Amino acid sequence: MSLESNNTIVDRPGEGERIFWIIFHVTIALLSLTGDSIILIGTIRYRAIKLHRVIVVIIQHLAVGDLLLTVFRVVPTIVSLFAEEWIMGTFLCHMNLYVVIVCIPATAILTSLLSTCKLLIVQYPLRTETWTRKRAHFICALSWLLCMVRPRMWENVFFINTESYSLDYILYLCQGDLTDIPGWFIWFQEIFIYLAFLAVFVILITTSVLLLYKARKAAVRIRESVRWQGTFTVMLTTGVFMVSYLPDSIVPLIDSLTHVTVTSSIRRAGTFSVTINIAANVFVYSLTVRSFREFLFSRIRLLARKLGFISPATARAVRQMRTIPGDQ
Repeated sequence: MSLESNNTIVDRPGEGERIFWIIFHVTIALLSLTGDSIILIGTIRYRAIKLHRVIVVIIQHLAVGDLLLTVFRVVPTIVSLFAEEWIMGTFLCHMNLYVVIVCIPATAILTSLLSTCKLLIVQYPLRTETWTRKRAHFICALSWLLCMVRPRMWENVFFINTESYSLDYILYLCQGDLTDIPGWFIWFQEIFIYLAFLAVFVILITTSVLLLYKARKAAVRIRESVRWQGTFTVMLTTGVFMVSYLPDSIVPLIDSLTHVTVTSSIRRAGTFSVTINIAANVFVYSLTVRSFREFLFSRIRLLARKLGFISPATARAVRQMRTIPGDQ
């Protein structure tokens, strides 16, 4: 098996750009591994996010997808940026290809599911009270399964040359040799991908607008403030997703449909922007969900007390002095 790169030297970044992307990916990896682990432990063991049970289940699946992308996309990218070649062997090359192909669309579907479910919860609060965690896990599992049978996966099962790999100097990931793919399949795949992501963006924008409208309408109808933390959590989560994935969707379109020359650095920045979404969710929940914020503060105080930075009396005084207004 060949792991030598056959990409041109033009695609390689300069030394300064390479160092920047190393620092960027190391930061993303540390934030994601820490933040998403806290989200999973906090929601499973401590019920740290006190939102509707279905929303919490989707958040857990999003955290799992982010961790998989960190381990099989971000970490290999860091290693490849240091080595400037693929040195992690055949197995991790296969895992890198398959996990990325599954997790990115799964994240898109789960984010759409998150905004749609929240809209239904606001619109039909009594009916959605019967929704269970088991049903939510089942729907999320179907979303993962759907991503495993998409055309891009068929490409890697039927057409990829498993005897030849190279390092893609744009992604800094292992790239399979796909020279045997039929032309019709390439067109079908590209159309499918763009239509799918267009549908995701339409769903996210539509549900976000409707969600804000319905929540405000409900507040006016009952003449009091509604609990806004779930609405803001969903809207901010979908907003971060769209901002981080939009460059990766637009740059290839500009490159293929216009005469504008897109440099390797711009293509690389557009591709790497999607990793922002991987590390952002812990900050979103810290800002919008009071119970999660208090959980983080309590863990930080506990850790500081065990390390001897603060005394138990000081920790109690700080806890009593904290007066955070309710999230309404």
